[in-house]
Amino acid sequence: MTTKVNSFDIDGVIYFGEGTTGVRPCDNDIIITGRPYHDRVSTEKMLDSRGIYNTIYMNPLDRHDNPLYGRKASGIFKGQMINMLYDLGIEVMMHFEDDPIQIKEIEKRCPNVQIVHLKRKDEERVKY
Repeated sequence: MTTKVNSFDIDGVIYFGEGTTGVRPCDNDIIITGRPYHDRVSTEKMLDSRGIYNTIYMNPLDRHDNPLYGRKASGIFKGQMINMLYDLGIEVMMHFEDDPIQIKEIEKRCPNVQIVHLKRKDEERVKY
């Protein structure tokens, strides 16, 4: 049996900075973020403060010690994670993302997943 969910990026989708509400995942949806795993505690604290308790999959690359860490690598990770979840019986139907570089990498690996591109007028990227 396959479980169908949507997946959400954090920065520029769920998180737009302190005091700003972003898109909220439903209870069974998942979060796939390019934030590195070593930021898990602060990331969970921020999500908890917003009442968001979904399962989070975080980038295994360390932003400080790994020269591969970046937007493209984050998109590759997200695409690979979506495919790994599918193999485990979790089908991502839509992924909500703001970064066009990451969208391109996800689309290469997951052509059947619908990407919802959240754009702001000036396309400024949200930093945490």
